[in-house]
Amino acid sequence: MRQSTVRSSIGIMLTIIVCGSAANGAAIATRDWTKNPAVVQLDTPEDIFAIGDPHGDPERLARALAAAKLIDGATITPNRVKWAGGRSVLVVTGDLIDKWTKSLEVIALLQRLQSDAATQGGQVIITMGNHEAEFLADPPREENEGVQLSTAGRRDGSS
Repeated sequence: MRQSTVRSSIGIMLTIIVCGSAANGAAIATRDWTKNPAVVQLDTPEDIFAIGDPHGDPERLARALAAAKLIDGATITPNRVKWAGGRSVLVVTGDLIDKWTKSLEVIALLQRLQSDAATQGGQVIITMGNHEAEFLADPPREENEGVQLSTAGRRDGSS
């Protein structure tokens, strides 16, 4: 993760990949692209940080955020993490889930940061990656739901 100081307003264009599947009879969702575009523009004079691919490893994610001084390094527990980035913006480019077994903890950590950052004038923007798209395209079945949620879609035991 690399910090870039931004002294004037800039526009950031983030492409959000919207995935849909007609396979296996799944309905294709309709979308009002005028109301909900796939591009988000952010104009800010604040520092912007970007990170991606936590892959279900909240400890590694927390270490990276602490190194960037976006969270207090002493607390990495998802429900106790505190935003230390002030008015900075953190963009998380997806792939929160998969590979490790703590995907739900990564999601909880980032949800906590979103709300805590907002109270300090900061912002956490999270986009969907291909691992989230794959998980949503083939959701867990009732008989293996516990396994699916704990590994967030990793069916073969690989990492």
